[in-house]
Parts: sequence; structure tokens; C-alpha cells
Amino acid sequence: MNYDTVLLISCDTLRADAVAANPNKIWPYQYSISENPDTPTLDTFAKSSAHFLEARTAAPYTSASHGSIFSGKWPVETGLHEYLNGSLKSKTLFDMAHNMGYRTIFKTDFPFVLGEYLGFTRSIDNYVVEANQEVLPLLAEDTPTFMFYHFADVHLPYGYSSYADTNQDLKETADLLEAKYDLRTLPQVDRFVETFVQDEELNTVMRYKAVIEALYVNQQYDTLFGLYLDGIQRFDTGHLQRFFANIAKQTKGKRVLTVLFGDHGEDYSSESYGHYNSVTEGALRVPLIFNAPDIDAIQLSEPVRTVDIAPTVADLMGGQLDGFSGRSLVPSMRGQEQVAETAFAQTYTANSADLLHVQEHLLQRGESSIDVPHHLTCECMYHDNWKLVRRHLSYRRQHDSAELGVTPDHSTQLFRRSSYGTYEINDNQKITENHVATLDS
Repeated sequence: MNYDTVLLISCDTLRADAVAANPNKIWPYQYSISENPDTPTLDTFAKSSAHFLEARTAAPYTSASHGSIFSGKWPVETGLHEYLNGSLKSKTLFDMAHNMGYRTIFKTDFPFVLGEYLGFTRSIDNYVVEANQEVLPLLAEDTPTFMFYHFADVHLPYGYSSYADTNQDLKETADLLEAKYDLRTLPQVDRFVETFVQDEELNTVMRYKAVIEALYVNQQYDTLFGLYLDGIQRFDTGHLQRFFANIAKQTKGKRVLTVLFGDHGEDYSSESYGHYNSVTEGALRVPLIFNAPDIDAIQLSEPVRTVDIAPTVADLMGGQLDGFSGRSLVPSMRGQEQVAETAFAQTYTANSADLLHVQEHLLQRGESSIDVPHHLTCECMYHDNWKLVRRHLSYRRQHDSAELGVTPDHSTQLFRRSSYGTYEINDNQKITENHVATLDS
């Protein structure tokens, strides 16, 4: 179909089963939380769309994940598999749309990791940072438009994306949390952020991060996940609701393709601190929703990958973009059964002190030529009902930073999918050997 507007919406840190309309929830089996979050805006959109209930991201961090989403390739193929190194070399949907005559717009809340520094501005006509509602009137113009719109509201600090706008609310929340949990002495935390933040705002964000750190050290996983769900509800009934209302106004009478997705999820456990270096289900499962006049409303439980997004968008638009590692999901949306493909995810990370050094250079100079040493810490693959996890380096949290362990771990574990959609450890040696060989290849 010939679309007047193509809109890619990224809800940073939104996990698949945090959308109330998704019936395939796994978090209730992990956390003692009695109520589901209220997500009426996401639910209304999902119920009128092709909603993939179980999509898996290729990397549990924003930079590599988005590079894979835009190109349809695995992070190790794009030139951007590390958190804050490299540059996106692969051709992307923006290159394709630009060649098709679309004006391209890229709006992000995280310019450090979704910006020029890592190669995200190629073939972009309008690059915008945090101008949330102001950029939307461009959609009303008589110009075919391909827009990427990135929300950071769900990311920590949960529910407070634009620090300048919500700093007072965040201060009050930090006050309440410190008092409620009697956190008189808070741990020091790294001062890394993904965008430009003034000192007063940064101090407020650090107070919130310190609360999260203290709760994690005390293994208050239910409390942490509850804060995350509260942030999603605040985002849905606030910023996202206004956004969709504005979109409907600006694109009235136009043919619009909208794709909403998460870049990674969030999970708190002994194996996962949010999403950092985590390949748990909560960190890797993300929402994936396609909406257009020629797409029927349907829920699809088949496992898919975020590398499938680019080939699907190209297929729907009738554009040309070669070399995909993913595949088009249009046949699935048309009711054709497809065999589930193998999925992969890897985490590459660096010591937080090195990342902070890069951030300081970006703030002071607007660029950085520093090469940050990154290391493969963990990786996993999915095939059929099996999941293989392999850890290469230990990763420990300290009071003021997160540091890589110096001793290689190289532990390998096999898991089998349960009837609930969770994964349980399994000792099938033959399957383990086969999957290790696949991962190595």
C-alpha cells in the first residue's frame, strides 16, 4: 500500500507483558504484585492492530537494539553491537524511505546513544531532540513522511522522561521513596545519563537512581518492578495518550502505517538489574504492533524477532532494502503459518567509569573520539522450545559503579519453555551441544 505517513514508535524499556492487552504474561509468575498496570492507550491501539505477543530483541540496550531494528540485521552485522562504541554502517529503513521520496524525521529522547555519535543521523532530514509535541505538526504537511519517534518515559527514572518538565514531580517522588523505605543513607551511583541534563535535574535523577540501587541491594525486587509498572501507567495515561490524540489530528485523511515496539524490557532479579547485561525473558521480550488500513486486527503468539521489523516495513511499503537477517511478518499478519526462526541476543558492556568518561567528552565537546573497551558478557539463542544461555564474563554491581569481573565465567545453561511461557532449566546434553555449535557459528 502507498502510505502518506510511516511512523515508527519506540517505547524504550517497555517489555511485552507490561501491556495489559497482552494475555501472555510471565511477570505474575515472578513478582508478588496483585494488580495489572492500566494501559488503556496501548490497549486501544493493540486491539485495532496486528499485535505480536512475543517478540525478542537482539540486544538489551538502546543503541545496538535500534541499529538492528532499523536495518533488519543482527547487531554483530551492523557495526553497532556495543553499547557506546562503533557506528551504524548497515543500510537502514531511513535510507530506503529517503530514496522513495519520503521526508525523514528522527526524534529521540536519548541523543548520546541514538544520534550522530553512533551513526544514526544518515539519511535523516530533520533530527530532533526531546521536542516531543512540537515535531508532530510536520505530519500535517503535504509531504510523504517517514518518522521515528522515541519515548524514554518508561526508562529509569520510571515515568519521568523529560527531566526539565518533570523535575519537581521527580523530586517529590524521590522524597517519598526515601522516607517510605527509610533510606537515610543512600549508595553512590554512576552519573551516566543518555541525554543533556542540567546539574539540578541530574542531581534529582541521581537521587532516584540511588533509591533503585538501595532497593536492589536489599533484594526488593517486587518493589522495584512495581515502580516500573507505575511508570508505564503514568506514561500511557499521560504522554502517550496526548501523543496519539495529536497524531490523529495531524494525519487526518492520510494513509498511515504505524509500528510500535520496545527496544528491550526490564527485569529485577538476582540475574538482572533492570536490563543491563541481562538476557532474561523480561529483558528480551518486547511489544511489537503494526497498524494500517490494510492490516487486520489480530493477536499473534508466534515467537518473532526485532530483526523482522525492517523487512516487514519494507514489504508493506514496497521498498527495496537488501541483506536482511530477519524476514517479513506480512504472511503471518495475512493468516499464513510460518515456522519460528532462531533468535539471538548478546550483551557487550564496559566499565561504568569508562562510559562516564565518554559522556563527559560529549557534554563538553559535542563529540568523542574515545574508544571504550567493551566485552562480550553474555549471549543466548532460542530455537523451538529451547533457550541456551552462555555467560563469558562475570558482572558485579558495586555501590558506586558496575564493574566487569576479571575472571572469565563461560558457564552454559539450557532452558526449556514451560506451558506458562517461562523457561525452566534443563540438562539435555545433546540439545546443549547442538545449540552451542549453532551459537558458535
